Amino acid sequence: MPSVEFLCPRLIGSRFEDGEIPLEFLRDLAALRELVLDVAKWRFLAANPERARIPRGFTDKVQLKLTGLRKGSATSIIGLSAEAPVLFEDALPYQAYFEQAAQCIINAVKSALATGTEPTVGLKDKLPHKYLAYFDPIGRSLREGETLELGLPAGRSAVQLDQSGRRKLLAWSQVRELTQAVRLRGGISEVDLDRMTFELHPIYGRKVSCPMLDQQIDAVMEGLNGYRDGIKVFVQGIGRYDQQDRMLGIASIEQINVLDPLDIPARLDELRAMNDGWLEGEGRAPSPAGLDWLSCQCERYFLDDLPLPHVYPTPEGGIEAEWSLEFRSAILAVDLTDHQGHWHEFGNDSDQDETERGLDLNRNEDWTWLMSQIRRMAEKSERRKTPFSIASSTLAGFPSKERFHRKPFVPGTEITRNCQPTTATEFVPKTLLPITRSAPPFPYR
Repeated sequence: MPSVEFLCPRLIGSRFEDGEIPLEFLRDLAALRELVLDVAKWRFLAANPERARIPRGFTDKVQLKLTGLRKGSATSIIGLSAEAPVLFEDALPYQAYFEQAAQCIINAVKSALATGTEPTVGLKDKLPHKYLAYFDPIGRSLREGETLELGLPAGRSAVQLDQSGRRKLLAWSQVRELTQAVRLRGGISEVDLDRMTFELHPIYGRKVSCPMLDQQIDAVMEGLNGYRDGIKVFVQGIGRYDQQDRMLGIASIEQINVLDPLDIPARLDELRAMNDGWLEGEGRAPSPAGLDWLSCQCERYFLDDLPLPHVYPTPEGGIEAEWSLEFRSAILAVDLTDHQGHWHEFGNDSDQDETERGLDLNRNEDWTWLMSQIRRMAEKSERRKTPFSIASSTLAGFPSKERFHRKPFVPGTEITRNCQPTTATEFVPKTLLPITRSAPPFPYR
């Protein structure tokens, strides 16, 4: 018997706008399967009070499978199917109890979203508290502004679970600890190879002990050796928290990388410690929510192969990123309140070519333009400082001989290519180029 469409979890947020699902969310679906199976057992026993236990093979005869992805959205389609061919039956074995389980789970999430800090009286009938602990791994990877929508086929009974609702359900379950995906940046001050742990000093927050795997030792030791020089690492893993949202430790490390000294999110973490009045009694500190937003945007859009800026706070509570290349400079001013930016690029000497543009940093198109502009600026500056060689001086893209002004050439000496722009926007670098006696003279400006 073919599978029937059972649940349609959908991820909502800027990370999922392209309809792609990060692989870490497969763990959420696996945890959702365990929750559905146990709640289905509860529904069976509630409907058959004369039975002390569920029938043998209750969970073996029916399988929950990922049967597809809905095109154009980050929606997973979970199907309910029989493990073996079903004879003389119009429905899957115990299908009704699995459907009741899905509805109970959705009703519990609705209760968490609709009530205050205390569970409603009827929540126990919708879903006993012991099953609420299953929500620890479900939605654990969600970030700020992201939700996991749980719905039945055809959009029936859809409800959206965010981190706030998830934490409320876990608080009602009365578990002492809960887990959360963490992304930390800091320095490594100590390593214990016997216990396979290291001490991480987050840029903003308390020191925490982290476990490590054999394949992570090289990155950990590199971070340790550079600790006194200010080297920072990025750690992604699963953190342990109490019900008061205090970190107790790190349960596991999934990824660790040594950071560039100009890493933007790391610099933004440093600014979290600022207070109002930081500038001689004046100056507003950047808002934590604004720093969270900008850090997420930079992680999502900023390309790894582009030059990184120096990042500074502004007296108005905003952020200013400055690129100072050899021949070009640029400033990006960011308003953390309305998420607007202003780009100003200019030359460092006689190049009068300037570019200014306002940006909406919530729009993909504006980030795409910004990345292309930084790349163009870096390539333009790189071209100016790259020495011309005899072999490459005739390649396509170089100025023609007629556009150069010849000067006397003395073999075996160094000459300076003092370039004068032929237009207001054209710029070629001053470069020292060694010339050998066997090389013919070449034109230069």
